[in-house]
Amino acid sequence: MNVSEVNVFSSTSGLNITLEIICHKAKSMLHADWCTCFAPNSQTGKMKALVNWGLSEESYVEFQGFCGNFSLKNFIAAEELEKPVIIDPRDNKQGTAFDGINRLSPGERILICPSLMYGQLFGYMAWGYRLKKSLPSDAIERAEPFADQAALSLKYNQLDKMTRRQNARLAALLDLSTTIYSSLNYTEVLEKVAVYSKDLVGADSCSIYIRKKFSGDLVPLVVKDRRYAEQLKTHVVKAGEYLTGQVVVDGIGKLVNRDSKGVAEVVIPGIEICPSSVISVPLIWSEEILGAITLRKWESGTFGKGDLDILTIFARQAADAIENARLFESLEKAYNELSTTQEQLIMSERLRALGEMAGGIAHDFNNILGIILGKSQILQRITDNEKILNGLKTIEKSAIEGAKTVLRIQEFTRVASPGIESEVDMNQVVRDAVEVTKPKWKDDAQRRGVFIEIKLELTSSQKVSGTPSDLKEAISNLIGNAVDALPNGGSVVISTQDKNEFLQITVADDGVGMDEETAKKIFFPFFTTKSKMGTGLGLAVTYGIISRHKGEISVDSRPGQGSVFSIKLPHLLSREVPNVESGNLTVGDRKARILVIDDDENILNIIYEMLTNCGHSIVTAVGGKEGIEKFQPEAFDMVFTDLGMPEVSGWDVVRNVKNRDSMMPTILISGWGAQLDDEALANSKVDFVVAKPFQLQKLLDIINRAFLVKEGKASHDMALRV
Repeated sequence: MNVSEVNVFSSTSGLNITLEIICHKAKSMLHADWCTCFAPNSQTGKMKALVNWGLSEESYVEFQGFCGNFSLKNFIAAEELEKPVIIDPRDNKQGTAFDGINRLSPGERILICPSLMYGQLFGYMAWGYRLKKSLPSDAIERAEPFADQAALSLKYNQLDKMTRRQNARLAALLDLSTTIYSSLNYTEVLEKVAVYSKDLVGADSCSIYIRKKFSGDLVPLVVKDRRYAEQLKTHVVKAGEYLTGQVVVDGIGKLVNRDSKGVAEVVIPGIEICPSSVISVPLIWSEEILGAITLRKWESGTFGKGDLDILTIFARQAADAIENARLFESLEKAYNELSTTQEQLIMSERLRALGEMAGGIAHDFNNILGIILGKSQILQRITDNEKILNGLKTIEKSAIEGAKTVLRIQEFTRVASPGIESEVDMNQVVRDAVEVTKPKWKDDAQRRGVFIEIKLELTSSQKVSGTPSDLKEAISNLIGNAVDALPNGGSVVISTQDKNEFLQITVADDGVGMDEETAKKIFFPFFTTKSKMGTGLGLAVTYGIISRHKGEISVDSRPGQGSVFSIKLPHLLSREVPNVESGNLTVGDRKARILVIDDDENILNIIYEMLTNCGHSIVTAVGGKEGIEKFQPEAFDMVFTDLGMPEVSGWDVVRNVKNRDSMMPTILISGWGAQLDDEALANSKVDFVVAKPFQLQKLLDIINRAFLVKEGKASHDMALRV
């Protein structure tokens, strides 16, 4: 039989069918008792008998067991790898597969012929002769064409498998590329790249390393590994270190197997075993190396050059998708920040406009309240009629409440100054706020038959600069808001944390939550979701307080999922903060000679009556110009002056007085109250500021303190807003 006749057999579909035909014809042509074909397993590399013609089933199964102990290159003696050989039972062939055949079928002679093609060994064919049956004299010449045809079939099958696998990989690569481009979520894209690259080459483990911009370190942002995920998540690689670091430096993919020289490059600290094979490819986008994909096989199997090639192509596509997602995320973040800033600017502009209006109203209203409050207090001192006294106290109380309402308007419009700042422990502020609101979140809730739990997670160790009472009010408002969102009970978690240069306070509830539109309006003045129960000022006041403290406040909420209010306040700078207590500035009652200046004669008359009834000597002046003319340093102990006056303002009066007598105490009385600018106040050297409307006792206290300034026991730097 010639080779051309045998070639027909290779066209039969299926490798085993082709080899069976070859073995059947080969057994017949060489007059053998049996014939079989061997080739290495593509996965394990161990030899396997592919077909059998003539051996009993029992012998064939046992023979398969012997074959599994040998690889292609130690199947028979090394010197006989690439030439036909006849194995005689009398020869010593221990250590080869055919030592086992001889023991299975004693006395047999075996012809072995290598299946070669262009010098490459694909396997072997073997013919067995039992008992005294002789081999044909030209057995080797007859055997070689069959062995060559087997090699051709094995090669054809190998190429077919490679082609199919490559086509499948390319199809998978197209599908994977399409899939990863379908998302613009950065984290989701990284997750998909890890999963798909792992599946693409049949890896046990995958790490996606992203290069840090400044240090160049490679950080494993995503790890897919069933056994060593925790260790791999902490495996930060420096450029040039390990296989991954070398790949990033060189910009080309690399492959290392356990039995190669580069095994040290793939050892992972904290993992006791060395991977059997590691492949790493760079993520390159527009000539910039973003990071690397590193895949591992742990105990068995190795990656090949085809794996490296296909993964390199995939990594190029993945890098584009990763960078697109990162850029989109950056743009989205920038857009959100811009939107937030725009909303804050709109809010600020609304509050500024409202503040300007409120400021004018507050000034006029405070002047009116000052007259009402002062007159009611004067009348209380000169009457013993209980009925009249009760009426006057009601008027006094109403005037004071009216003043508080004006102050709240000033606060939520952010025109009020925070007053004297001090070092504030926000952990203590939170505890105080929880205690102050206890009647609402505990007592009132229990009366309604619900339970509300307040949990504190106070981990901050830093302080902030501010007004404790204002900050306590802000936190109290947030607690009250959270309680209102828990009609059926629930929990409120309040936490403090240090974050870089600021302190973060969060108030989180698991209540009813709110939609996006409501969340956008929640800090607007007079906006409320509580129907008649709310004024719409609580969160507006909180917004104003936090803004005055140079902080930020935001809310994250979803309907049915509760709300989280976050406050960021700058850490206390390393500077001294004034912390003046009124008790440190008190002296006994002393009678004073006082110049009082105001353009409103009603206010002048009220102050005159209040203070003369207490034994003080009062001289009044209508307007700043008259006040400056009447001022003589030796004639007065102190000067009270209004701020907003025509021609000559209160600032002008203070400057003139201080120029003539730097130790003369000056007290600024104004309907603008706490709206005065701190910097302007400090530059003016005013000693005290009294906001209208004022109570008699407040004026008396100021007079006593002013004597300390005059006697040099206190300076204008210790001036108080009272």
